Amino acid sequence: MKKIYLIILTILAVSCQNNHKVMVRLTDNGDCIFENDRVAYRIYGAQSDIISPGADIWVKAQGKLILNKWYKLSAKDPQYFYHNHTGKKEYPGKDCYNAQSYSFNAGASVPIYQDSLVFPTQNFDKFEIIESTKSKVVFSLHYPQWTIGENTVELTREITLAANENYCTIDDEYDGDFYSLACLVGISTQDVVDKNEGLDYIITWEKASDQSVESEDGMIGLGIVMPENYKMEYNEERHYAVAHFETVRGRKVSYAIGSCWSKGNIPSFDEWKKLVSY
Repeated sequence: MKKIYLIILTILAVSCQNNHKVMVRLTDNGDCIFENDRVAYRIYGAQSDIISPGADIWVKAQGKLILNKWYKLSAKDPQYFYHNHTGKKEYPGKDCYNAQSYSFNAGASVPIYQDSLVFPTQNFDKFEIIESTKSKVVFSLHYPQWTIGENTVELTREITLAANENYCTIDDEYDGDFYSLACLVGISTQDVVDKNEGLDYIITWEKASDQSVESEDGMIGLGIVMPENYKMEYNEERHYAVAHFETVRGRKVSYAIGSCWSKGNIPSFDEWKKLVSY
């Protein structure tokens, strides 16, 4: 009887896990991965060669959580390579976005000093899950002190991802021995074929930036939304789309980053524009 009871509990636990539409965790190498039923992200940790608070993205079909399965298959089978699995029916999607060091990538805020971006010199060193339910996760990442001019700065980010959304919200809080700090919040631009700007947002539609495996990866949509009316800038020369803002020590700055895939739930740029009314 006890054995049957344990089997039932195991089945129920697996069933509950399968019903989740969001997840967040650290990988074995210290990266933070998180996803919902539409989008999937990675933010690099201390062991990564890529130094950036900017999010990396995976593209996938709508409806399933796939990151745990991808990591598990990659660990078990050296031939499994999720950069080249768009056609997989069970876990359709792939990694075809080219994240880089000292870049906004798919979304971040970065201080600016004397017209130069001053990125954190290390990736996050602390990770905490604040809330985790079947339909929403809230977690924080802390970036240790780095120097900007004559001041020291550290950053705590609180990220919220809910089910059925292409956008996640981020609250960035800078602390240190300064009073005010000029910053940009934005996304990197790579091979953009279309864009749209509004008073509080910029969205792009670009070719997949990592085409070393497949010649056809579909299109990737990126977006940045600032709830407050800051100056927006699309800069082709510097390869970014940003909002300018100034913050003070200890104040949270809120914004949202979004992504989509033309082979997922957003097939066209017109559909991506409709969604920016976040």
